[in-house]
Amino acid sequence: MDAVLPVYQDAVVANFYNGVVLAAVEAVVAGLEDGRQLCVLEVGAGTGGTAAMVLPALQNACAQYLFTDVSEVFLLQAQQRFAEYAGFMRYELLNIDADPRLQGFALAQQHLAIATNVLHATPYICNTLAHCRQLLSPGGLLVVNEVLETNAFAQITFGMTDGWWLFA
Repeated sequence: MDAVLPVYQDAVVANFYNGVVLAAVEAVVAGLEDGRQLCVLEVGAGTGGTAAMVLPALQNACAQYLFTDVSEVFLLQAQQRFAEYAGFMRYELLNIDADPRLQGFALAQQHLAIATNVLHATPYICNTLAHCRQLLSPGGLLVVNEVLETNAFAQITFGMTDGWWLFA
């Protein structure tokens, strides 16, 4: 895990696109009515690179930030890493390719969902997007940060991992 963490957190490209996600989140926060707080879901939050970028902007505007992933290892690491946000953070296992109701998630509860480089790792993108939509409240927003083009570095680094080629 320590070997790939810089790829997700310290890479110039990752930071640039996480900054774009941050700008979208800040726009949502700026548009909130006084006193209204968001329920935010991050799908496939992994190492927490996106969460690290957006959490400071949500600190005073978030009732709940639900950090999800298919790996319990990522959830345990995130609990330690984001301990300062314990007041509004929750950590749950979620396979977004499977029906969220069958995993214990209430539907139509999230005002904002964030998905960074996770949607490509699902075999049926239509199901995946439908499940994201089911979790969003009416008028809720999905912010997608997804690699559209792979390169040799990414293919060599991650190409042999489960799920990397599911989108193909």
